[in-house]
Amino acid sequence: MSNIWPRRSRDWLAKTFAEYVAAARGRRTTARSADENRRHQDSYMCRLSGVKMTRTLECVLRAFLQDPAAARYGYDLMKATALQSGTLYPLLARLKEGGLVDAHWETPAEEGQRPRRYYQLTAEGVRWARLELAELAQRRSRGGSGAARPAPGAI
Repeated sequence: MSNIWPRRSRDWLAKTFAEYVAAARGRRTTARSADENRRHQDSYMCRLSGVKMTRTLECVLRAFLQDPAAARYGYDLMKATALQSGTLYPLLARLKEGGLVDAHWETPAEEGQRPRRYYQLTAEGVRWARLELAELAQRRSRGGSGAARPAPGAI
C-alpha cells in the first residue's frame, strides 16, 4: 500500500507533532545555549522532574520541615496541610519516586489498628525542600512569579 502523503508533508507533520507533545509535557524543543546549560546545572544537583512548585507542594514541604527528622504518616500530613487524600498521596508518591521522601509501613502496636505508612524527607529531600522554599521566598520578595495574588478589589 502506497503512502498518500508526500514526504515533505509527513516530515513537517512529524516535527509539528513532536513539538506539540514536547510543549504539552513542558519540555524545551530548542537546544539551550552553553550559558543556559551551565546556569541550569550549577543551580543545584537535584531538580525533581515532573514536580512543579505549587502551593500544595509548598504546604507539604513546610509540614515536613517543621521537624525534618520525624516520620509523618499520611493522615497526620492531611491534617497538618488541610489537603485531601486524592491530592496528598499522589504528591507523596512523586516525591518518593524522586528520592526525596522515604516511606515505610509500620505494623500496629495493638490488635485492631490499621498499619500506617510513614513518610520522611531524605537528607537530599531536606536540602532540596529548603532550597526550593528559599527560591520561592526570594521570587515572592522580588515580586516575580510565585508572588501571592492581590486581594479581590485591591487593584
